[in-house]
Amino acid sequence: MRTGFRRVLSNEDLYPIDDNMTSRVLLDRGQEAWNNTNKTRPRALFWSTLWATKGAFAYCIFPRICLIGFRYAQPFLLSRTVNFASNPEEPDSIGWGLTGAFGLVFVGLAIATGSYYHMSYRFITSIRGTLVGMIYAKTMDLSITALDESVAVTLMASDTGEQSLRQ
Repeated sequence: MRTGFRRVLSNEDLYPIDDNMTSRVLLDRGQEAWNNTNKTRPRALFWSTLWATKGAFAYCIFPRICLIGFRYAQPFLLSRTVNFASNPEEPDSIGWGLTGAFGLVFVGLAIATGSYYHMSYRFITSIRGTLVGMIYAKTMDLSITALDESVAVTLMASDTGEQSLRQ
């Protein structure tokens, strides 16, 4: 944040991209999965893309389970707090325990939510990178006699093709 306020950010200011997220790796995995799939099956592209990005998909599962658990715990915690507040004979230690439990649940919710969304965006980026790379490779492999060159170029945005070639 401090660097961004002081000057315009450049590529050197950013963290390097993870090797598993580079266009070349995503294209290779996607192409391998697509070549190994039965293309007569329904939704073959969906299943081959999911298979190519299974690692990124798997990383989304644990944070989501934690998020579900913390959200599921909130009504029980709230119910116990109402029971504690309505019964003056309850010891103070239960109140402190409930305070700690609320703190644990809210901190857990914050961490699980951040982690889940981070992993979800990684998964989405992996899918996009895989599909864009495969579309670009297929577009460049089209025969010039089969299509007019201008038609093939309009299938892809110029910045998408440049990004795939740079990485």
